[in-house]
Amino acid sequence: MASARRGSRSRGKEPRRAAPARRRAAKPRSGALHAVIMAGGSGTRFWPLSRRVLPKQFLPLGGEKSLIRETYERLLPLAGPSRIWVVSGRAHVDRVRKEIPELPRSRILGEPVGRNTAPCIGLAAHRVLREDRDARILVCPADHIIRPPRAFAKAVRGALRVLDATDGPGAPATVTFGIVPRYPATGFGYIERGAGVSAPGLDGVSAFRVAGFREKPDEEVARAYVKGGRHYWNSGIFLWKAGGVLSLIEKHIPDLAAGLRAIDEEGGETERRLARALERSFAALRGISIDYGVLEHAANISVAPVSFDWDDVGSWRAVERYAPRDADGNSVLGLHVGSDTKNCIVVGGKRIIGTLGVEDLVIVETEDAVLVCHRSATERLKEIVDRLTAKKLDRYL
Repeated sequence: MASARRGSRSRGKEPRRAAPARRRAAKPRSGALHAVIMAGGSGTRFWPLSRRVLPKQFLPLGGEKSLIRETYERLLPLAGPSRIWVVSGRAHVDRVRKEIPELPRSRILGEPVGRNTAPCIGLAAHRVLREDRDARILVCPADHIIRPPRAFAKAVRGALRVLDATDGPGAPATVTFGIVPRYPATGFGYIERGAGVSAPGLDGVSAFRVAGFREKPDEEVARAYVKGGRHYWNSGIFLWKAGGVLSLIEKHIPDLAAGLRAIDEEGGETERRLARALERSFAALRGISIDYGVLEHAANISVAPVSFDWDDVGSWRAVERYAPRDADGNSVLGLHVGSDTKNCIVVGGKRIIGTLGVEDLVIVETEDAVLVCHRSATERLKEIVDRLTAKKLDRYL
């Protein structure tokens, strides 16, 4: 891979470049928990409110605070600001700082381009290891709604016991969080559980070996999953030892591992050096998800079933779950007057929206754009974004 070749060629001629690795090895052991917030995103699912410069993680879709702010506050009791990291697009770093002003600047890692979750997680794991060679990392998307926070914290503490009980030399452990399904969802991936995990130190924590990760099913299969009781929604939340996940990437995606290692060594200890290394080499990394690249091939994976309220806020239909409904089933955020209007989702800004004789619509108004679509079409919003791109109407993206 291009980035790995550039990094290894120069260091092969200059033995002094091995110094960063020696310094990292000398870091103290503590095994503290670090939290990594994945805050990438292109802003297509909630168009026209979300845009390239304002993806959904920066929107207050579940209340008064943005999704990324809620995620940060949910993690504070577990890690504290010095051990919380955010990986975002470089274009969104300033927005992250605005939403989380108390987060140290060195804890925000800006990717020059999106390369999916495996490079994101690997990058963060390398930086964490520079500070704690035994660190454990909890990886969370920035754009989920999870409530109540206490239930989430309890689940993480239980999962830490599972991680410690199952991790071993040559078999790095992965712990996933499986959401007990409330209905036969077709928009989520599923985790199938296998045998129960039995090991000293679990203290009654329930966990199972993962039998497999299942793709988003059709409705018939989803109903069978829910009825069978052996499948959970895949929350996209994972727990590893930082060195363990890097070992898994090394084993299953060796070219990516080499590129990440070169970036980390070139990035050294300073923000400026890391920014230059990312600019030079990150785009050459293979874009691949942690699910496809690692988890579908790894062996030592456990799932901890959890029952906290979880929502990945995947489309405008999510508004129905958080906005009040009127007597006709309309969910409204903003100014709206309607007559003979039923089961609509209406989101407005400064102007009032009036509706008459309509039902099952989604209507979203911003300063420069209006969306009108059927409630059943909200998962297809990328089609609108693609057409705007094709027509070179980038000012609306």
